[in-house]
Amino acid sequence: VAASAASVVGGQNQQRNRNMLRAHSSFPFCGYCFAGNWSQASRTRTRTFPELAGTSLYVFTASNPFRVFLYNVVTAKPFDYCMFFIILLNCIAMAYEYPHMSKATLDGLVLYWA
Repeated sequence: VAASAASVVGGQNQQRNRNMLRAHSSFPFCGYCFAGNWSQASRTRTRTFPELAGTSLYVFTASNPFRVFLYNVVTAKPFDYCMFFIILLNCIAMAYEYPHMSKATLDGLVLYWA
């Protein structure tokens, strides 16, 4: 009797979880949250960026090769990883720095020029 009661409660919990996920799927951006199947969402997710339009600095048109090159660099996935790495290094440097740090020592020079 106890085993069948546990299976009923377990079945109710599973059904409630399924209902919550079904209700949650109507929210916008559901594929980007942790409530759904994250591995499936990461495989199907695509990055979209707006098209170049107008001028930049009133000099570079949308078809300017330099502007197109920079746009391609900034919208590339490795650029995101590089920025994340630089931010991570900055956080480490800020955590390492301490008051009254001498610029004469190697660590002080590295942090001063970094």
